[in-house]
Amino acid sequence: MSLQQANKWLDTHSLTIPALAAHKQAIDELLEQEQLSHELVPLAAHDTGLLLNILSAVNERRGAGSGRDIVESPQAAIALLGEKVSHEIFKNAPVAEKQLTNPEQLFAFLQIINRSYHNEIQATSWAIENGHKQIDQIKVMALLAYSGELLCCLYDFDTYLQYLVSGANSQAALQAFGFQFPHLTEALCQRLNLPDLLTRSLPHSNDPGVRAQLLRFTARLCDVCESGWYNDSMLAVFTEFAEFLDQPVDQVMARTHQFSITSARQSPIENAWQPAARLILISDQHRQPLSRQQQQIESKTDATASVHSDDNPKTSTPDVFERIKKMVKQADVSQSDILNACLKGLFEDIELSKVSLMLLSKDKQTLQNRMVIGIDQQSPFRRYKIALQQSGLLKLLMQKPQAIWINPNNIKKYQQLIPQSLQASIMTHDFLAMSLFIGNQPIGLVYADRSNTPQTLDPATFTRFKQLISLTSKALTLLSKR
Repeated sequence: MSLQQANKWLDTHSLTIPALAAHKQAIDELLEQEQLSHELVPLAAHDTGLLLNILSAVNERRGAGSGRDIVESPQAAIALLGEKVSHEIFKNAPVAEKQLTNPEQLFAFLQIINRSYHNEIQATSWAIENGHKQIDQIKVMALLAYSGELLCCLYDFDTYLQYLVSGANSQAALQAFGFQFPHLTEALCQRLNLPDLLTRSLPHSNDPGVRAQLLRFTARLCDVCESGWYNDSMLAVFTEFAEFLDQPVDQVMARTHQFSITSARQSPIENAWQPAARLILISDQHRQPLSRQQQQIESKTDATASVHSDDNPKTSTPDVFERIKKMVKQADVSQSDILNACLKGLFEDIELSKVSLMLLSKDKQTLQNRMVIGIDQQSPFRRYKIALQQSGLLKLLMQKPQAIWINPNNIKKYQQLIPQSLQASIMTHDFLAMSLFIGNQPIGLVYADRSNTPQTLDPATFTRFKQLISLTSKALTLLSKR
């Protein structure tokens, strides 16, 4: 039904995508210098609109039953069309910056074009790393991957605006247009006899070809990352992509981030919003300096609290250290009770804002979050899981009872040891971690930080953190001997 609706939409709208002004100007200048006409190919191959124009022109009579192969290369297309025809196409190509007079529409169009360039870098970079041939063909498919969405933005912007306001996802597209953008791209491929690989690499295709799958993953990756790199949807894409590539997910994430930065640096669109801008490269949590008046208020509050505490020592609640010591003496206490008390103490007594307990699996192969406090329901860290052999710093901590405080002063030293998936989940470079033991056997580790609060971690907090985890290990060991 979605494909049928997409074809109906194409019946009443243009199939042309305008070129970028910078590319059109460069081509016009080259056309005036006939001896440099060979330089037209790389320019045309790097512009989604021009690329679509020449491929549709050369493949116009090459559909099914024609007995002629579909042309996939822009260089071959220009050669087959001949200089006269191809030059005429370039001269008459519409320009986006002139065609789109609505600033909002132009910005939306350029963002999709920029995503196409991001997809081109991701697809070709991963293709090269994995030994693929015919890189130029992959580049063409990556640039044309969002053609359907581009047409909707160009020729039905009011509806496209509704799609953006409604969440900018596949369901929003279906409600606004009656079809999803990849189905419109498929319908466009059928109308213009575009390369078969483009159709086979669309999200709704089940084509098992390696190139088609690679293109499907990178197009999806570049689409999802525009809503942020650190969420469940993005983590799911990375996980599936890593399985496809047969590589560790942390390695795939790291390389993808690097390719995204490359794309941002090479993008021909100056004012585009770049997904790489959302990558966490340094700590993003900073304590705001208090005004003198705020400092005075806090000092008075602390002094008052201190006086009240001294006046009523017997009414104060025992701290977590005393509570755990008393719990160990109880006959019906369980290891789970001790662990819960430890995490609650870190959160309430030591005032850490995010606390989690990662436990080793029975086969000692994976670490997974089992208890959390202060972590949002939507946070991917709640369900964080990693193979021990790929966990770097976490694996080192599990070798003996030991703790570490990662902070902006030492992050460079430990950066390579911290799993990319962990950094993406916790979204901070200021945290504590310590292994948890029963006797001589590691069972997991405790993580904590003070992100999203005005307080920062300090040596005193780190000391109390270590003392509490050590006490918890001793308590668990005592219970195991009963």
